[in-house]
Amino acid sequence: SSSGLDHRFNYVRNSVKATVDAHDGTVTFYVLPDVDDPIIDAYRQAFPDLFTDEPMPEEIEAHLRYPEDLFRIQTGTWGRYHLDDPGDFFNQDDGWRVARDPGTVGADPATPVTNEQGQTVGAQAPRIPPYYQLLQLPSAAGGEVSAQAEMVMMRPYTPFSEDDTRPQLTAFMAARMEPGNYGELVVYEMPTGNLPDGPGIAAANIQADSQVSQEETLLSGSGSDVLPGNLLLIPVDNALLYVQPWYVVPEDETRRLPQLERVLVNFGDQVVIEDTLQEALEVLFGERVATLEQPDDEGEPDGEAEGEPDGEVA
Repeated sequence: SSSGLDHRFNYVRNSVKATVDAHDGTVTFYVLPDVDDPIIDAYRQAFPDLFTDEPMPEEIEAHLRYPEDLFRIQTGTWGRYHLDDPGDFFNQDDGWRVARDPGTVGADPATPVTNEQGQTVGAQAPRIPPYYQLLQLPSAAGGEVSAQAEMVMMRPYTPFSEDDTRPQLTAFMAARMEPGNYGELVVYEMPTGNLPDGPGIAAANIQADSQVSQEETLLSGSGSDVLPGNLLLIPVDNALLYVQPWYVVPEDETRRLPQLERVLVNFGDQVVIEDTLQEALEVLFGERVATLEQPDDEGEPDGEAEGEPDGEVA
């Protein structure tokens, strides 16, 4: 609702970035490289001095982020239009839908469903909103990962069904935004004969765990509420890991500053809840894994002690 895409439209692109000089208010319009956009071509002919021919400075390019509202539209549309066979497209037997949000902080509201007369006849369950992650994407060939972690925006898919009764994971889309790869959309499809658990199943596994229930009861006491963060899907080689942070906030409206208290990890049928991601991964895999978490109380960065692996996990 806060973007310019909350109404009907038939054209949208991500072709131009505008910067404003904080000192004198000068606005500079940079056309992204390798953009084939007839609308921008028309604007450039009508207003030849509006867009700069200079390349975007590297220090600005490094801070570019892919538009969240555009990614919502692309992921929603791709669930139907990834089918290139007319029969499959008509029947939507292999159609996808963005996975339902299992209930997290900041979840999208339900989408009203209307009939031909414009009357509301129901509501569509809220979908997982796009979320940013810093991770190493698997290569196109599978099995290998990129040389280093990169910032991406992600959204997972489940098989299409009117009543959302198929919660398995069919694919996920990632929008890359590092210099040189900005704007590239990558879709990873799961093996059709053996679909892994989707976010809804992972959330159910977490809620059904007895230790998780005990920790939630403990943290919810003394006038506090537990707020679950985004359930993050993280690809690790050829496996999938679900990670969810838990925040605790006081019930007092004047002191509701969320504090990270627990990190939950779901891997297959295993559920682990610990104080930090590193501790959770250590319990899960039996060895310490370097993470990007903040330094501990003693000032030593987590995961950088002697003898620990050099790899990083978002």
